[in-house]
Amino acid sequence: MTTFFIDFIVNVSETIALFCLLLSIFLFPIRSYGTQMLFTSIIMGQTSYIVREVFHLDNLTPLFMLGWMIILIWLLFRVHLFYALLMAVTGYFVYVAVQMVFIFVIQWLIGVENLTTDFYYQKMLQVICSLIALFTSYILSKKRIGFSFVPDRSHAKVPLIGVNRALLHVLIVSSVIIIGIAYTGFEGKLQFAVSAISVITIILIIVQLSLWKERKE
Repeated sequence: MTTFFIDFIVNVSETIALFCLLLSIFLFPIRSYGTQMLFTSIIMGQTSYIVREVFHLDNLTPLFMLGWMIILIWLLFRVHLFYALLMAVTGYFVYVAVQMVFIFVIQWLIGVENLTTDFYYQKMLQVICSLIALFTSYILSKKRIGFSFVPDRSHAKVPLIGVNRALLHVLIVSSVIIIGIAYTGFEGKLQFAVSAISVITIILIIVQLSLWKERKE
């Protein structure tokens, strides 16, 4: 029971941090979405536990989480489905990048090889990455650094041409990459390197396309 509560609380806290990060990246007022974030984080935290501990489908957990993020941003945050996909994928990849940097630094400094497999090491990793995400979110919000082209209404028209079409293609490829990372994980130097290069490349492409879109809005 203790393990369940630790896992649930850490997962909920991590999800809240992730939502704060993705909202701040797209310059949404975080305080206005407190209730939605809490409700969404509880649902995702419970889903994560059930998928991993009940059905033992650890590798599918990121897919369920990404799916929930897209659906809940769309329905609860009232963001158009296209932009919900953009926000979810961007936030996911940025957060994964934070995790990768932290894992690399810790393994290089301390040599902890089972950082992502040991339960308590894993929870410690999630807590620290959550704090980094929250701090990053605070800085972005404070400095007003981010993209403002995402409308806060679900009925906004989104013509899938030009930059939007390019973004959609990148987001589809990104979802496939998420599946690959979910199955390979960060175990092994080769898998870690390939995952890191893929994540950084996707982030750079999304940022560049978002900058183009920002200038056109």
